[in-house]
Amino acid sequence: MDVTAGERGKKVATTAYPSLKIGACPRACGMGEAFTALSDDASAIYWNPAGLAQLHKSELIAAHNDWFSDINHEFIAYAHPLNENTGLGIGAILLSIDGLEKRTAPTIEPDGRFTAADTILIYSLASKLKKGILLGGSIKLITQRIESNESGSLAFDLGTLYRINDNATLGVVLQNIGYQSNDFPLPTWLKIGIGYNLPKNHLKAASDITLYKDNDPTYSVGIEHSIKETGFLRLGYRKKSGEPSEGILSGVTMGAGFKILNSQIDYGYVPYDELGNSHNISLILRF
Repeated sequence: MDVTAGERGKKVATTAYPSLKIGACPRACGMGEAFTALSDDASAIYWNPAGLAQLHKSELIAAHNDWFSDINHEFIAYAHPLNENTGLGIGAILLSIDGLEKRTAPTIEPDGRFTAADTILIYSLASKLKKGILLGGSIKLITQRIESNESGSLAFDLGTLYRINDNATLGVVLQNIGYQSNDFPLPTWLKIGIGYNLPKNHLKAASDITLYKDNDPTYSVGIEHSIKETGFLRLGYRKKSGEPSEGILSGVTMGAGFKILNSQIDYGYVPYDELGNSHNISLILRF
């Protein structure tokens, strides 16, 4: 638990399922996770379900995140527009850690090894209520297994997008409200973001603020530059309120993507200071 000065961070590590906080998909991660007001692909089931109502084609995303400390994070999502006003999505997140040491006494050699894993199933639906307003929601079924012990929870997301004008969008999402079967509450947070689409400049830009139940606010900004609509370069920055910087590149994220025909490959790089770096790659199919 954070024991820094004052009241800052006093509730850190008091919520369950930290896997819910790990960003899904390299595109958004490369943009500093500033994606609340964009959410214009199948990963919207994680970032803001209202974004599913923007899709005009079906999409399938499969992503692998090689996180630090040998933690593997997998994400898969399928989004399908039912009509011009409604979209649905389904997906899953799997977080796994293998080879954890088991001890019953302070011995040099462990008594054995075990695996810990979180599985999160997501079901999302979104609709255009009227011109410029989109509303979406998700249901999350969460299961956590540590060796032979299991726990489960049910969580809900509620998000909205409002088109301010042809280029600007406002996004708000409240995530992980619900029920937990253990003694810790869910990691609930509120995200507010604004996004810009500047097609003449081949740019998309976004900025987010995240207000956590168990931690200090986080501020994020990100940009995406398209090159002839087939290549993409991304840059972002994340900063937690009151947190000292560890260096000039602390908080900087980056990524790239390449689209050919109906498929797209994306890569995202996210540093975590002394903990290590995250390398995230995904494949998107559109049909």
